[in-house]
Amino acid sequence: MISVNRIYLFSLAASGAIAFSLTRFPLFFIFFFLLILGGYSFILMFILKKTTSFRYIHPVGIFYTCEVIGWSIVVDNIFPVPSVTIKMKDRFLPPEINREASGSITTDQNCRIENHTAFPSRGIFSLSHSEIVIEDIFRIVKLRLSFNHNDTTRIYPALYHVSELFAETPDIYQDEINRISGRENPALISDIRPYVQGDPIKKIHWKQSARQNELQVKNYERCAGTSQIILADFHESNYTAPEGSRDEEAIADVTASVAYAAAVRQISTTLFCSNKNRYTTVLNNRSGFDMMYETLLSIRSDGKLSFTDFLFEHTSVLDQMTHVTIITLNLTEEKVKKIEVLRSRGIRISAICFYQNFTTKALFPITDGHQITQEERRIHL
Repeated sequence: MISVNRIYLFSLAASGAIAFSLTRFPLFFIFFFLLILGGYSFILMFILKKTTSFRYIHPVGIFYTCEVIGWSIVVDNIFPVPSVTIKMKDRFLPPEINREASGSITTDQNCRIENHTAFPSRGIFSLSHSEIVIEDIFRIVKLRLSFNHNDTTRIYPALYHVSELFAETPDIYQDEINRISGRENPALISDIRPYVQGDPIKKIHWKQSARQNELQVKNYERCAGTSQIILADFHESNYTAPEGSRDEEAIADVTASVAYAAAVRQISTTLFCSNKNRYTTVLNNRSGFDMMYETLLSIRSDGKLSFTDFLFEHTSVLDQMTHVTIITLNLTEEKVKKIEVLRSRGIRISAICFYQNFTTKALFPITDGHQITQEERRIHL
């Protein structure tokens, strides 16, 4: 669409009216000068509309939240034109990250318009639905064009180093994975048999031995190794937190980071998200993580079930071989008490939170999520 500057039109009309009413030659000169200048600009924009082409250069790589991303549009014109200014702004990006970029095209060179912005949230964005504004050097006539392309850019949750977070508990990331596969789970008894010399004393079933008047020994279920459960808090109240959507992104960042640390070490991990659709997945390796990473792009804080109820729902049948990692925005007194109940059952449990709202000393490891999401701790895949 071609539009004409309103100030120019007012000046042209005013000079014409005065010139024809007073019939003064200098005033006629101003009127015809403005008329010719406007006609020239209009014809120039009409030619540019027919001869200008655009090429979108898509950003390449894996991109994370709060990382600056650059993309560009190359403007080509086969018609030799005087210098014109070209401005570009994406039509679909959120206002807080939308930036206007500009460049110029002359008779001897084309134009490449660079645009850069940092995305504060994860998601799938289209960067190629741009509004192009071309102005002549006098800014009399504007040509507005729309450029559309089907390419999309994925902004993933940021990843951070978290391997050393659970130093106060058995380190599932380093020690457990190196143990012999098929060890016994002391929480699950498979059967009871008579004592054989050499059996460990701690395996003697004293009550059963008293009943049968001879030593009886417990046989335990065999298990493949330590597993992990991640309980991620995507309750709708996250949006009312001090930092709003940025807090929600921090939950997603830490959730992805803990899952990644387990996946690269092939620790069986089950992720439960308390969002509206109750997303659940099991990942044992990097391939499983990649699938979860893609899904995490669209998970939002829209869960209705309270996080304390969510905890009990997914920890009622756990054994002592499972390490539970809780990732929540605000660790309240109520949540602490619920977690203590789970811990009293022998469940190994750790919590990562961004805000603490309790006075009693918790008997389980708590990590401040802000210490995780430091720039120097970032991982780039």
